[in-house]
Amino acid sequence: MEAGSMILADKIVRLRKKNGWSQEELAQKMNVSRQAVSKWESAQTVPELEKNFAAWSVVWSYDRLPFKG
Repeated sequence: MEAGSMILADKIVRLRKKNGWSQEELAQKMNVSRQAVSKWESAQTVPELEKNFAAWSVVWSYDRLPFKG
């Protein structure tokens, strides 16, 4: 994988762990399989942002909220 893929993979891992989510929990929020999240995090594949843009927007926005009720 390219360096950009590794950077994205690292960001996905950091976001998930920062929020205390398992791969399964992130997968549910993204409406994908846990295996897809695992492949993203290991830079084997990259997410299809076009297909999951709404879900990515929600997850990334959630990370920026001052409180996470």
